Amino acid sequence: MKEFITGDPIGNENDKVFFIRDVNKYFIGLPLLRFFNNSCEQGVFGEPSILPLGDKRKWSDFLKREHPHHLRYAREHLLEHLDPSQLFAQKSNLQNEFNTFLTRNLVTFMHLAPLYEQNQRFPDGFDKFTNNDSFKLLREAREKQSVEYSLWESGVYATSSTPWHLHRSTLPFTPPSSPLYKLYGHLSDPVRIFTISGEFSGYGIPLSEDLLHARMVMEAKLPNFPKKADSRDEYDAQFNDPDVRNGIVTCAALSLDGHHIALGFGSGVIELADIDHQCTISRFQLNPPNHPVWIEFVHGTHRVAAEDNEGNVTILTHNMTPVNLGALPNSPAATRVSDNGLFIIRVPRDSWYNNMALVSILGDPHMQLLASPSSNLGNFGFGVPHRRTLGFSPGARYIGAFDDLRAFTWSTDSGELIAHYRVTDLKFWIMNPAFPLACPHRIPDPVFTRPTLPLTEGGAADIHHSETRNLDESWIKCPFYVLLQSEEDTKEGNVQEEEIYSSAAGRVPLLGSHGGRRGQPMFFNGGVEFIIPEEYLPGGISGAKSLGAWYGDQAPFDSTRLYSPRSSKDGTRILLQGRQTAPIVVDLSQVV
Repeated sequence: MKEFITGDPIGNENDKVFFIRDVNKYFIGLPLLRFFNNSCEQGVFGEPSILPLGDKRKWSDFLKREHPHHLRYAREHLLEHLDPSQLFAQKSNLQNEFNTFLTRNLVTFMHLAPLYEQNQRFPDGFDKFTNNDSFKLLREAREKQSVEYSLWESGVYATSSTPWHLHRSTLPFTPPSSPLYKLYGHLSDPVRIFTISGEFSGYGIPLSEDLLHARMVMEAKLPNFPKKADSRDEYDAQFNDPDVRNGIVTCAALSLDGHHIALGFGSGVIELADIDHQCTISRFQLNPPNHPVWIEFVHGTHRVAAEDNEGNVTILTHNMTPVNLGALPNSPAATRVSDNGLFIIRVPRDSWYNNMALVSILGDPHMQLLASPSSNLGNFGFGVPHRRTLGFSPGARYIGAFDDLRAFTWSTDSGELIAHYRVTDLKFWIMNPAFPLACPHRIPDPVFTRPTLPLTEGGAADIHHSETRNLDESWIKCPFYVLLQSEEDTKEGNVQEEEIYSSAAGRVPLLGSHGGRRGQPMFFNGGVEFIIPEEYLPGGISGAKSLGAWYGDQAPFDSTRLYSPRSSKDGTRILLQGRQTAPIVVDLSQVV
């Protein structure tokens, strides 16, 4: 035993045949590997077996289980006892057993991974076989057995090795060509990811042949662009090359039912597609051929409104002449469409509550500026309303919006200002979601209000949704809520603020907007349901001194650091582009 522990043989020359010189203790490698494989086959680790495995509730017993020392030792030290010269050799007993491990039990090995292992090197000798297929698979498993993400409020990086992330967030974003996916892709949750290239789960976003060719030219040319120290210069260089600009999706929209997508390109082309039936529906060309900066589906799935980079707003309908509504001041802006598809509210970054524009769709489409508040409000807040802090009443008779200092409501029929509120703690303010809140809250009192103006008979919001009149009148009495933390919630470590906010928002996807070099947890209906890879997180809105980011998702500053991406009305299909040249649609409808 002493020889085994110290690695120093005891005895004289005649005893040499009995000396133990296995310093790395490789002699127990094969028995230990067989023991681990047999333990997996017998289910002694207690993993759940009923799909989907991305449901964290199924893992509670597994995480509570205390494994005996010999099982922990087998998991933590297995690789150290495997002789790499035999492990990656042809037709050795060790390799045969290792192949069983890789093809049948590697995921169990990943589920049991200790958190500290993420940054550990492989044992000595493994680095000589980096081109070996088995090693590539082992390395990929090491990289994917934990996820790194930024914490919601602080932006501090965290690492989690909890096993459900592998099935809910990691495997769906793993290309089918991956060695790990080929063996264990069937254990991925039924999360469908629609892309132009079909690079993840194989579901495509259809494009016309012309745009596919434009994308191919762009993808061939873009990698050769020199990297700039200033990202603004890099964006400018891309924009100034037509071959690159014309193949980039500058903005996109998802229909309320989540089945249709609108893609706007740098060439001014906009295409509508049905992603479920995998076909393009319509193709439009903006005139002049400027690139669109936002698109919204309006009044159905075959009609969109779009604004180009010069502020020109156009209504585009299948098989009909485009309707040009005029131009708005050119400024980065957030938009939101009403649930009935009859209105779009546009909020510019600069002096936002003095420049709110309402686009009316039905009848004679037109734009109008909403009434400005009084001029003695003082300084503007640091933030600007965006999709989470901007919205309509259920029947679209009223609009609400707030930043970190003030909140306002308007009438869509007259454009008149109805009420002004003082925002005291943005972190807990929320738009009235038009359903009863289950969490504690209070209704803020306005600092200014006027009687609500009766809607003109036959007004746009009244035509198709007269049954929502009572809902609207109830909504305008409390368009905003201030969430309250209960005594239980305020106990340290009990409930996080983002969970409270997400629970109140309901079936609305929420994620962090502070960027960083890690992914972000996506909250939905009160809990984390998904980790969004960092390349699909929004960037910040750029200033006016340079062109800056002219494509992708851009989130304005918000001290809550919460961002609501475009999604279907039920929140289960989410449109993400981040800083990529094309968006993806993540379909969580089968898991949430």
